[in-house]
Amino acid sequence: MPRTVKTTVVVAKKVTLLDGSTILHISGHAIRRMLRDRLEELGYPLSEPFAQVSGQEVTPPVRPWEFIDEDLFGYLDPSGGRRRTSPVRVSAAVGLFPFQGDRDLGTRSFERFGQAMAAGGNMFETEIYANLFKGTVLIELDRVSRWRSRYELIQPSSKEKESEREKEESQRDEQKKQ
Repeated sequence: MPRTVKTTVVVAKKVTLLDGSTILHISGHAIRRMLRDRLEELGYPLSEPFAQVSGQEVTPPVRPWEFIDEDLFGYLDPSGGRRRTSPVRVSAAVGLFPFQGDRDLGTRSFERFGQAMAAGGNMFETEIYANLFKGTVLIELDRVSRWRSRYELIQPSSKEKESEREKEESQRDEQKKQ
């Protein structure tokens, strides 16, 4: 009995125009992810490995002075109102030339996962293309590397509040002595 090979097709995102032609589309989220991955490749430490995960809730470290991705792409701390909207805004990008429908066939070997070569692998197809893309990236330079501003809410933790109160009280005491 012949063996059937099931392949997975990795499909590129496309938009069909009124004239029936198809152009490629890359979402703004995908471009932001590509930028974040490139920062990691360049050696910048990212916050993701330090995030705390509890069920479906992910709590970032909230240290934009330490992690460039929190500085550029923002964060939201679900536990207490600490958030930063991203000073980097990215629109979707669209291809300037029509998609031609080219595909490439590949295999993924299980050898990479510690199994013998005889274990086989998965076959897959990928849509391939070469294109130029048009999109917009807006960076609010006055907000990069500035973490306390009218654009964001950073509420201090209870420990920070206590230390601020103690400083204020000691300053008042010193002023009274003078």
